[in-house]
Amino acid sequence: MKRNTSIAIQVIVVVATLTLVFLSGAGVVGYHLLRIQEEKELEALTSALAEQAGTGLALPLWNFDKEQIRKASESILKVPAANAVVVAPSDSKQPPFALSKQPGNDSVLVETGPTAPGLMRKDRSIVHSGSTIGSVQVFASSTPMTERMNRFRLWLVCTVVATAGILSAALYFLLWRMVINPIRLLEHYSLRTDDKETANSGLEDTVFLGELESL
Repeated sequence: MKRNTSIAIQVIVVVATLTLVFLSGAGVVGYHLLRIQEEKELEALTSALAEQAGTGLALPLWNFDKEQIRKASESILKVPAANAVVVAPSDSKQPPFALSKQPGNDSVLVETGPTAPGLMRKDRSIVHSGSTIGSVQVFASSTPMTERMNRFRLWLVCTVVATAGILSAALYFLLWRMVINPIRLLEHYSLRTDDKETANSGLEDTVFLGELESL
């Protein structure tokens, strides 16, 4: 019985390991492909926000209306991924206008644009009546993307482990029913018999397949 169990455990370990390797490899590839797709979407979103900001800030910057510049910048920052907007007039005499999103989604004026890692930046010129009057920098944070990827990674790990466990349990059940238990009964029967005697070990109630039936 110990030998049979040992063989079954070895088979289960091999199958479970191969399953884990296969699913883990597929999961890693899927994770990287999804991350690339998320980064492309974030880049496209940042470009669209920069284009929107370049159009929406044209008239406020032409008049250098700080209140309107702030309102136009805040409309950009309402997008969850948006992190900061920096408006720089072409006239060097006018200071840049920088608005940054703080925890709680509150927007505050800052002296310069953000320098924290994990930010994507897109620049656009601000044009009014055919003339470039300044530029705008839109920063988008990768934090929402990272949080989604972390949740996906956790789900992936749980799925791989659960799948391997289910397959291993199903394999063990099949091995027990088709191989281990019949061999155990045959072993028990063989130990109770000799050349002249037979013993009823319940073999008639067991289904033997293939070579086990002949044995």
